Amino acid sequence: MGPYEDQTLSFLRRGEYPLLTRYDEMGSGIFSGSKSDITAAVKAALANPNLKDVKDFVGAVPKDTFEIDPSHDSLAFYQTKIVEQKYPQIAKGSEGNEAAGLQLLNKLMISHLHQTWQNIFTQGISVGQPEPEHMSYLIEPALQLAEYLAQCPDSPMPASCPPNRPKCKPCVASSPMKISTPAFLSEYIRPLYHRNCSTSLYNVYT
Repeated sequence: MGPYEDQTLSFLRRGEYPLLTRYDEMGSGIFSGSKSDITAAVKAALANPNLKDVKDFVGAVPKDTFEIDPSHDSLAFYQTKIVEQKYPQIAKGSEGNEAAGLQLLNKLMISHLHQTWQNIFTQGISVGQPEPEHMSYLIEPALQLAEYLAQCPDSPMPASCPPNRPKCKPCVASSPMKISTPAFLSEYIRPLYHRNCSTSLYNVYT
């Protein structure tokens, strides 16, 4: 959970993994690697004569199997101990009904994704409006999308933060994201401030 330009997220999106990699302090939560490297690692784990004694996949393979990435601030890992420590309401919801607990966790994660997005675009949402005196109706779908994005996400724990962003700013319904509708003359001409706007303003154009 982080900005689109984050180095780790950009690397994972490319789908090209020169080394089999695991991420520090994330256990077996996520690996990245080529098909051949992953296949080789699985075979090495299965060939381990002490396989019955190891606790997880990482412990079943030689230590030099993985490159370890120590810096990955954009990755959020909702492992059991983290859920119990940071999200007790979710952990309690799993008692006696694991499926219900997982549904709550899924809802929490989606709300954290939305919240992270809102925290990134601190200047709000800009919905470009062509010829505002004549074409306001044209931007209605884009404006509705902006309104949905600006709303506080539905969450079982509204004041909580993602595990990788403990200092987040939870959404407050009384202070929603700002939505602006600046005019522009054509699809090629934008207000000067839009041409040079920072990545903290989310732009929507019809």
